[in-house]
Amino acid sequence: MRPLRDLSLRSVLLELTSTSGPEKVARATAARPPSPFTYRRLREELEAHGAPVDLVAAARRAEIEELERLGGVTARGDALPWKAPQHEVRHLVVVAVETAEGCVAASYEAALLLAAGDEDAELACRRADLAYRALLWAWPNLAVGEQRVVAAAVARAVDRLGRGAPLLDALARRLYAPLAAAMAA
Repeated sequence: MRPLRDLSLRSVLLELTSTSGPEKVARATAARPPSPFTYRRLREELEAHGAPVDLVAAARRAEIEELERLGGVTARGDALPWKAPQHEVRHLVVVAVETAEGCVAASYEAALLLAAGDEDAELACRRADLAYRALLWAWPNLAVGEQRVVAAAVARAVDRLGRGAPLLDALARRLYAPLAAAMAA
């Protein structure tokens, strides 16, 4: 198994989808779809917790892409005025749990869309990659007990989607097993 830093989410997804039969996309998209508010909050919280600039920028791009998808940006790409809910910056473990849950669903959806040759596959891969990169960045910044909480959130998210589907099981083994191994080390 490759170390965490060497994993390319898109390459893993392509590899897995080339060996797994297609499964129903509806299972992956049953979770609440992301919104510009989700990405704005992620961006603000990543920034507040000291995440790397490129990760914060990726969250900002996702926010703008989501606004564009919903018809909320100008031709120049400037976000139209919209009011995001006010919120406090949450503890990093809370952000990591939410990100882990979203990452599982986004990774599964991206893999299914890639397997189906869907036109939204690239966007789904970018969303999954953002969540995965945020999770990998947060992981070493968490205490061991907090890492266990995040690992349990990943297991619950996999179970919610229906453990036993070949592609989902392969994703869980390839993408999230390294987190558990890192925790055990």
